[in-house]
Amino acid sequence: MDADRLLTAFIGAFFGAAGWLVVGLFIQRQQFARVARNSARAVYFELAVNAIAVSLSREHGVFQPLSRGTFDRLLPELAALLSMDDLQTVAQAYMGHAGYEQLQRDHGVPAEVRRAI
Repeated sequence: MDADRLLTAFIGAFFGAAGWLVVGLFIQRQQFARVARNSARAVYFELAVNAIAVSLSREHGVFQPLSRGTFDRLLPELAALLSMDDLQTVAQAYMGHAGYEQLQRDHGVPAEVRRAI
């Protein structure tokens, strides 16, 4: 084998491997973005269900348990997708769960306070 063919083979192998790496990284990034968007959708629907539960408790005094499992499970994906302000807004929606659960358990809280949630 002469030097020209060997050099051509090395150059071809280098560009082939580099191209394969770039395409692989691109596909992986697209998949990560898709997973993050799906995570955001799941948390959005969980927040919507929680909002319905809060409105039911406000209007009818029926306290349904709020869920946060999806948020806890998908927080790393959300942190990678959302900006800091958006993530803080979503996290604040879940921070009120403790107060809501206290109202749910403590029947000694006045009705005016219960309606003000």
